Amino acid sequence: MDKEARRCRSNLSILGSGVIVFTVWDLIKPILLWLFVPQTESVASAEPEIPEAAFLMRLSRETLAAVVIGLLMLWFLTVILRLRIGSAAKAEAAGKRKGGAYVIFAFVLLALQVFGMLLTVVNLFRFGLTSQSFMEAAASLLVEAGSMTVTGELALTATKFRKLRRQQAG
Repeated sequence: MDKEARRCRSNLSILGSGVIVFTVWDLIKPILLWLFVPQTESVASAEPEIPEAAFLMRLSRETLAAVVIGLLMLWFLTVILRLRIGSAAKAEAAGKRKGGAYVIFAFVLLALQVFGMLLTVVNLFRFGLTSQSFMEAAASLLVEAGSMTVTGELALTATKFRKLRRQQAG
């Protein structure tokens, strides 16, 4: 049992680092895309190709600004949550007592990631892919699947580690 607890402790530290690395990647990816992906000039058409874009075009500037600010705040809170989950897992692996909230949040984050992945896949099939965007979409889905796997493994390993630690104590 002690050997299993040491293995879980090591995995928890590695997985915590993985969550942090994927979070940092999510922070720098938009900047890299903006810097290195050539922007194509498109001719504005009277009707957008995507129905959701037509809805956004009918919003007032204030409403659109509120939506953008709300989405940025949600993104910021998600980044903070992911960094806290990763650092709490690393701290617990180092022997510091952490509350169980980060494990619950890891499961919640995993559920949100699965939901987001499903929405992405549905939209890809719904709106189709061009040959140029296929590789970009495939790479993005692979990275997201990796992030989802690391988050899920962290949640399960933390649960197992806590159970083993309770058995050793009692």
